[in-house]
Amino acid sequence: MLAGGQGIFPVAEKPRPGSGFHVLGSGELEAWRALVEEAGQSDWYQLPELWRHAEEQGVGTARLFVYREAGCFVALPLLLRPLREVPGLEGCGEMDAVSVGDYAGPMASRQDLPASLIRGFQEALVAEMKRLGVIFVFSKLNPMLAQEDVLKGMGGTHFAQPTVSIDLTLPGREQFRSYRPRLQSYLRRAWREGQEGCELDYAEHIGECLDMYRETMDRVGAADAFRYPDTLHRSMREALGGRLHLFGVRCGGRMVATSLFTEWKGIVQGFISCVRTEALPLSPARVMYDYIRCWAMERGCHTLHLGGGTSPRLDNPLFLFKAGFGDRRHEFRTWRWVVDPAAYEGACLRRSRWNLRHGLVPVRPDFFPEYRCATKEAE
Repeated sequence: MLAGGQGIFPVAEKPRPGSGFHVLGSGELEAWRALVEEAGQSDWYQLPELWRHAEEQGVGTARLFVYREAGCFVALPLLLRPLREVPGLEGCGEMDAVSVGDYAGPMASRQDLPASLIRGFQEALVAEMKRLGVIFVFSKLNPMLAQEDVLKGMGGTHFAQPTVSIDLTLPGREQFRSYRPRLQSYLRRAWREGQEGCELDYAEHIGECLDMYRETMDRVGAADAFRYPDTLHRSMREALGGRLHLFGVRCGGRMVATSLFTEWKGIVQGFISCVRTEALPLSPARVMYDYIRCWAMERGCHTLHLGGGTSPRLDNPLFLFKAGFGDRRHEFRTWRWVVDPAAYEGACLRRSRWNLRHGLVPVRPDFFPEYRCATKEAE
């Protein structure tokens, strides 16, 4: 682990202020945060505290690659990971790079960037990736931001799944009318039965929320990737402060559901939602989402982003649940860029041979990068 974001991954020399290409580490917290705040096209997932947390968990080394020109800028956060940590690739000197969180990708000062800035950013990024020995880059993109023009020509983007949002600039009654009729009927009945959405004091109730979340993850048999450590929520609170909100649903005086939602530049979106096992027949999440919609609209936010499901399938139960709140859709996409095709193929071949020697096969044939795919014993 690197102290203050320094160490074995050297930071590129910084240019004169206001122009050119430079790289920030997680130790340069204020400068990194200032760029995310300044960007017209950004999201909280790009805040440095989240990337520093990944560093502290030993996942990799955070870097923010920044290019400025004529008063505009593009910045791309990535987590650098040595290939030598992969079984079969010991002694390898190259690296790959990935994103952190659900929605990352590049941020920008504005949406309509000059072509010369995009070209300059791409040329500088290619040179820096080669200097660092990065052979492959993967990033989840943000369905609410215009990001693909910045990346065009460097690898390609791939559709992952649709997401759902509600346009909060519409009149409240029109928003409610866009709900599926069955959902409208359910909400009216739930209100009569005493289910009540509310905003909770974060400090007082976060422990209860996290306990409920662990209960939910155990009940659904969630993968380790969704069992977030408590340190992540502390980093989120540090990053977002009063823009991290905790909501709940009470029924009969008891808290039966909670959710953590973020608020960033007019967009409110969920991070975790959980329901007590005994409250599942009540389906209180519907009451909570409707309450959050009204709350966000009153705060002057323009979008409530509910996210997607647990798979690309449109019949996925979680997606169907969220789709009941409206018909506005977005495309959640991922970005894959093989920077050095020969080195990438070499790494895949070495890992494949290692797997064969140890009687292992990949669990997913479509996983990228191929050499990091989890394995199982061959039948």
